[in-house]
Amino acid sequence: MSDDSIAAQFQIKIPENLNTNLPVLIVEDQQDMRLIICHHLSKLQFKEVIQASNGLEAVKVLRGNPKISFIIADMEMPSMGGLDLLNEIKEDINLPRVPFCLMMEQVSKEKLMLAVEHGVDEVIVKPLKLGDIRPKMASAFKIYYNANNPDQVYELAKKYLRNQDYANAETVYTQLLINAPKAARPLVGLARVCVAKSESSRALDYLAEAGKNNPYYVHLHSLRGQILCDQGDYELGMKSLYHAVELSPLNPLRYQDAVNQLSKRKEHDKIASLLDSAVKQGVQFPELYRFLSEAFYNLKDYKKAIRYIRTALDADQNNITFLNQLAISLKESGETAESIKIYNKVIKTDPDNLQALFNKSILYSQTGQVDDALKILERLVKKHPDFDRAKQKYDELKAASSKAS
Repeated sequence: MSDDSIAAQFQIKIPENLNTNLPVLIVEDQQDMRLIICHHLSKLQFKEVIQASNGLEAVKVLRGNPKISFIIADMEMPSMGGLDLLNEIKEDINLPRVPFCLMMEQVSKEKLMLAVEHGVDEVIVKPLKLGDIRPKMASAFKIYYNANNPDQVYELAKKYLRNQDYANAETVYTQLLINAPKAARPLVGLARVCVAKSESSRALDYLAEAGKNNPYYVHLHSLRGQILCDQGDYELGMKSLYHAVELSPLNPLRYQDAVNQLSKRKEHDKIASLLDSAVKQGVQFPELYRFLSEAFYNLKDYKKAIRYIRTALDADQNNITFLNQLAISLKESGETAESIKIYNKVIKTDPDNLQALFNKSILYSQTGQVDDALKILERLVKKHPDFDRAKQKYDELKAASSKAS
């Protein structure tokens, strides 16, 4: 009897069993829970278990480790929960879609329906026991590697696109569209192929069709916004990127898409407004406070800049850019002594940092410590004779000092 399955149609090889020699990814914000799961997987003979504390971190892990064979992710986490993570995996050609278990506590009908709608393979209820994991992983493996699961075909299309085999990628996405003519996902895939081929107008046509099929499909708005901005239709592009944020308000990647475009045009007020709303939504991601601090710094709202720079430094204590910005913000806020302390920290970390040394000399001169200022400026001029501002300030202070004496 012939095999008319999707897998057979595209000659996709279906693995028989979960390979315990391949790495498993655990995505959970509570460290003790991650350690418990790792311990259980070790007892089940899994050789390598990789950990991530949230979905955003998991995205970075997956980009660097395409051999991950299974994912267990918590539903609710700061910096991207499990459902947003799964959606990113489906769309990003560099992220492997593998069997995916979603962990949740306080299970409800609404949560289970959400899991089904997003294509989760299996659900694990917390707190979990050793006896829970093996059957759930086996079930997720069987569901994902079903011969009629279209997700495997999407993975094939992603592979072709990743390898720049655009003809085959387009063929596969077209067949997926034939199989599901009312879906948005294959049309977004076809749009990605067009973008890769520099066919922006055709990509926008596909996205328009995708919007008719599903106006709530987040990635069509994200991709459309990026295409329009790249084409120069900035206003309409930003409208699409903002709409993607509205549809997925807890996904930090959508904020990053918008901020990247706003940054190119130095629209610091809009960055501050957008990310202030992210903070109010409870969104957290490592670059959030860097973006906010830079926005308020450029807007010369130094009080807010100081607050956000200090938060950014909590995660990156010796970041020279943050420290220099903090010192300037403190100086502009009238906190000269604190500013000098920060410059001392910069110089201790980077003894030849020109900005810190020069600005520290200016602060010394403004507070009457002219001799100390001259020492720093003399050092700068000797080591960097083309540093005109230092030379000019040195000459100015030297002349004033001689006149005073």
